[in-house]
Amino acid sequence: MKVDGFYVVGRETPDGTIRFLQTYMAGNMPTRHWGEMEFADRYLVFEDAKKAGENTPRQYESDGPATVWRIEVTATKEKKEE
Repeated sequence: MKVDGFYVVGRETPDGTIRFLQTYMAGNMPTRHWGEMEFADRYLVFEDAKKAGENTPRQYESDGPATVWRIEVTATKEKKEE
């Protein structure tokens, strides 16, 4: 069963690695960083994630465009073997 779901903004680098958008505060200014998925900004609504991706400049010219990724968390009950 699905237990959670959200959207993240990701970008593919030339070597095929996917980096995800993270926003954090550096002093009084919000700063954006591309890194691992566990630190990515999470959006509950697709349109919010899409807007965040559209407003994000490329870190390097060779990077792919920012795209929205859907993350689904599922739970499965394991049966004990007898």
